[in-house]
Amino acid sequence: MPTDRPYLRRVDPSRTLLIDRMIAAPPERIWRAFSSAAALARWWGPDGFTLTTRSFDFRAGGAWDYVLHGPDGADYPNHRTYTAIVPEMGYRYCQEGGRGDDRIAFEGEVRLEPVQDLTRIVIDLVFESAADLEKVMHDYRALEGGRQTLARLAGFVSRETG
Repeated sequence: MPTDRPYLRRVDPSRTLLIDRMIAAPPERIWRAFSSAAALARWWGPDGFTLTTRSFDFRAGGAWDYVLHGPDGADYPNHRTYTAIVPEMGYRYCQEGGRGDDRIAFEGEVRLEPVQDLTRIVIDLVFESAADLEKVMHDYRALEGGRQTLARLAGFVSRETG
């Protein structure tokens, strides 16, 4: 990995989900939203979801253990292990989530790219198989959930005062 930015190796696009959005906030403000369990509790997850963090250690080798609570009462436990962190630029992680035998694992990367007065946030998720990607797209509506999550992030950082 380059020392200045995290980047996933490019793999089979049939296993990759890419979500991005321009946000009217500097990278350092967005970074704070990702690097604090208290901040994550205020915006993480699709519309109507809430979050319970069981543990949070935002550093390379650290982990985030959390549960998303759906508006229908369903719980979605997740475990994320951070593999690389470059402050205010991005991070990489490995994640496993789901319920019971319906577990999905993937590698993820979040990049923050300054563009004039905005920040482009790019999230790449690389699944173990094309079937796993299809499952999260269909069963969990991952693309729409990701878009809603980034919209919640944009609202959160717009309310923060720098």
